[in-house]
Parts: sequence; C-alpha cells; structure tokens
Amino acid sequence: MQIRFFSTDIVLKDKGKFLVVDYVNARPDMRKKSKFKDALPEEIVEKFLVIS
Repeated sequence: MQIRFFSTDIVLKDKGKFLVVDYVNARPDMRKKSKFKDALPEEIVEKFLVIS
C-alpha cells in the first residue's frame, strides 16, 4: 500500500515553539459540508480529488 496523501497539523505555541502532529496512519477527513455540518466546503474536496 502506498500513501498518496496524509494530514499534518502544525501549531505555533507560546515562546515561538512549534508543535507538529503527523497523522500518517489516519485517513484525512474529506467529508463534504453538504452532508456533514463540521466537514470541508465542497469546492476544496472537489479540487483535491481532481488533483490526486
């Protein structure tokens, strides 16, 4: 199995330190807002699906 894309969170904390969380083993949330209140806007999901 080959990873085609993954999600990473990067946060700038106090005193200029970064916190990085890499979700390599978790599938990114690509749900559409038209079906789920807390999901991504359709245009973002559609553009990503065209690229990948």
